[in-house]
Amino acid sequence: MLATPEIEVAVRKTMGCAAGRGHGGINGATGLPITRNQNPYLKPRYFEYQELVRPVEIATKLMVIRDQIAAELVDDMGFLVAEGKFLSSVLADGDAATRPQDLFGSGLDGFMPSLACSEGRSSPFRLANFDLLKLLATKESVEKLASDEAGGADSRTARQFLRDNLNTINQHSTWVRHNSWIQGREGELCLTDTLLARALLDPQAKGGGCSFVARVVKERTKIAEKWTDMGAALNAEQTAWKRWHLTRSVSFAASGDGAEV
Repeated sequence: MLATPEIEVAVRKTMGCAAGRGHGGINGATGLPITRNQNPYLKPRYFEYQELVRPVEIATKLMVIRDQIAAELVDDMGFLVAEGKFLSSVLADGDAATRPQDLFGSGLDGFMPSLACSEGRSSPFRLANFDLLKLLATKESVEKLASDEAGGADSRTARQFLRDNLNTINQHSTWVRHNSWIQGREGELCLTDTLLARALLDPQAKGGGCSFVARVVKERTKIAEKWTDMGAALNAEQTAWKRWHLTRSVSFAASGDGAEV
């Protein structure tokens, strides 16, 4: 798109109201929409105009949006790392299992991104992206624990946890849907924290408990740290794209007629 010249497109739109709306209305006798195309005395009319499509502008806007989202993801992985270290320290205390709602609720208020920041407003789905980021990191950490043959009871718990909650991640299930937490609703837990809190509360039936959750959180923190480095590489790629785009734009301007040089 960045290398595509401007395109002029002829647009031809039908004029008139849609069936059942506007002046069409509903036929009182039949209950059906009154459509003008059934009137033999009305000929179709069209509105025509020329639209100039600038692929470079579209691509530039997409790159700006991707740049912002990439930067937010890198920052938010920092929240996930800090959250993991905090949870690990608290889960070392066996009493954490008696107050999971406090631990995963108000206890994590300082470890989540805000829609308002000093650099300007965040992207509208930032909390949803953070929720998805946490979900994917949690799933990877649970899968790693489940595949550990020497993991003992925690590995068995991980396999059960996958069967009950995470193996449907690629299907249309409640696990992959966001809840009102992404809207900043107080007292609501994101889906990932809801499941981990449930594991703390149900150490017998599902083999959960502090040991399992602590290992998941610890591994998730390592994954988040690795993804942070990968995100930094994405930012470097974005910078390279912007440098190429700027150089090309200057070259176009210097040519005088917009031709590629």
